Amino acid sequence: MPVSWPFKPPKSASNTLTGQADSMLRQAIISGYLRPGERLTMRGLAQDMGMSVTPIREAIQNLISEHVLLMQSPKTIIVPRIDKVACFEVFQIRIALETLAAIQAMPNLGAVDFQRLRVINARHRESLERCDIGKVLKSNNDFHFSIYGAAAMPRLLNLIETQWLRIGPTLNLLHPDYVGGLTGNDHHELIIRALEKGSIPQVRDTISRALVCAQNEIMKRLPNA
Repeated sequence: MPVSWPFKPPKSASNTLTGQADSMLRQAIISGYLRPGERLTMRGLAQDMGMSVTPIREAIQNLISEHVLLMQSPKTIIVPRIDKVACFEVFQIRIALETLAAIQAMPNLGAVDFQRLRVINARHRESLERCDIGKVLKSNNDFHFSIYGAAAMPRLLNLIETQWLRIGPTLNLLHPDYVGGLTGNDHHELIIRALEKGSIPQVRDTISRALVCAQNEIMKRLPNA
């Protein structure tokens, strides 16, 4: 794990240290900063995140209870790996939830939002061209959650986040082959155009195709069970 921790708690995060630690760990998992099979220690996380061990321990326990992280020993935590069956399940759930969120977001999106999405997508494209996996995954996260957040449905957003927590670390497997191409970026542009048109069928289709494409690429790199 890199020495410095690149994530900060968002403004909406709990003011408690445990809430801040929980938020930062979730960002790291969703964005793929933590890799499948990576071993973590509470003391190491505390040092990297600039916090005491107690809030880290409490945040880790929350994530373990959600099956996002696994405890190998009292001092060692594992970022779980995922197999093809679990991957397929995650993406089918993602397709259902994320198309719903995008459709619900459509009435709340305007010209300023579409411009912001294109700025994010330009950053995503630049990262792809540089094969910078960390920035690719971060900008991909920003792109999708900028859309889903506009739905103003916090419970739906939480359900989507749960699936991203399950698949986030595994997105690292797309590097360098898939990440080195521009397929994902092209899908993003098609999603923006569909949202601009206000076409529910096109929004559903473009998001579904983007997710199925990512699913297929990931599953090529996974064990059967």
